[in-house]
Amino acid sequence: MEPKLKPLDESHEISEVLVAQTPTEKDLVFQFRKQMAPPAKAEAPVPLRDEWDDSASILYIHTNGRVVATQRVNRLDKTRLAPQHRAHFGLDPFFKQFSPDALSVSSNLFVLPEWRNGRVLGKLLGFAHRLGRESEVQFDFTLCRPQLVQFYELIGYRQYRENVATAGGGVLVPMVCVMEDVDYFRRVGSVIYEYARKFPSRFESVQWFNAQMSSHAWGAAGDQADDEKWAVVGNQLDRGSMPIFKGLSQTETQQVLDAGTTLQFRPGETIIKEGYEGREMYVVLEGEVRAVGRQNGREVTLSSFSGGQVFGEIGFLMARRRTADVMGVAPGKLLELSQEFFHKLIERSPKIASKVLLNLCSVLCERLCATTVQLLIASTAQPPEAKPVAR
Repeated sequence: MEPKLKPLDESHEISEVLVAQTPTEKDLVFQFRKQMAPPAKAEAPVPLRDEWDDSASILYIHTNGRVVATQRVNRLDKTRLAPQHRAHFGLDPFFKQFSPDALSVSSNLFVLPEWRNGRVLGKLLGFAHRLGRESEVQFDFTLCRPQLVQFYELIGYRQYRENVATAGGGVLVPMVCVMEDVDYFRRVGSVIYEYARKFPSRFESVQWFNAQMSSHAWGAAGDQADDEKWAVVGNQLDRGSMPIFKGLSQTETQQVLDAGTTLQFRPGETIIKEGYEGREMYVVLEGEVRAVGRQNGREVTLSSFSGGQVFGEIGFLMARRRTADVMGVAPGKLLELSQEFFHKLIERSPKIASKVLLNLCSVLCERLCATTVQLLIASTAQPPEAKPVAR
């Protein structure tokens, strides 16, 4: 008979970090994942597990017989990589220099909200780091939603390549933890610094990363100081080119900025992928993007968006599949506003939410009017239909 977790005492003492070994332990973790995962549509339920679980170290912490935190770690010498995994993480340069057993991927990090500010998270992340260092892992990769970039940066991860658009996931941000870069952990105040400094470091991987990836690695736009972020938006507002914030005071605008997530993009980087479902809209803070469609096998620019303009609003309002690719033209920054953000804004500040929604309606109306005019022009430009000649 498989062992069950024994309830701990009523003092809410947390367990040490455990590695799920038995089917019973794994099932507890899978059920916890289901509990913590965002709600899914009936036609696309979130799976409790996938094939990576078969080769993963599934870490978890429990208290009083209840799982309160978990994380999955896959070493790449033991995990089957699909082509999209190699592409999303940009693994080819790493594979050329390091063996697969020096690379890992962390995923499915979940912690109960009431335990996120305590020692649980630090214990879990520290154990995962120690597990990697003992196995001589040099780089640990993860994909996160833009809202979590700052969180992962505080752990010690950093961005190192362009964002990716994935089916059902919107924009995801690839990040990497250089496992031996103890000085970096110290500088960012990482919770894993105390664990990392106990291991000897050879620094070859740190030197290679700094030499090869320094031109690609960058900090999150989301960690801008408030005054810097406001300066970007303020310039657009002064020019009257930010209709989504029309009628909002500086304080109200700041609340919207604080609730959203700032993203950086580069020329050619895909921000929205045609056919993928998305629930976010974007405000261009700096730079330029373009919406791209295909006609008779050719790429056609449908529209362009620059400072202050909004795109992706149909997906935001209706959770519809995207109708075009949107790609970066000139490097810049975006403000991402998700449905989740808007629901929270309605609860916290209904007056501000109503203003934003009214402004969004105005944007949609203006675009509808412009489209109507274009259709009228196109229809009048067509030659009249030839009439049969009476004989």
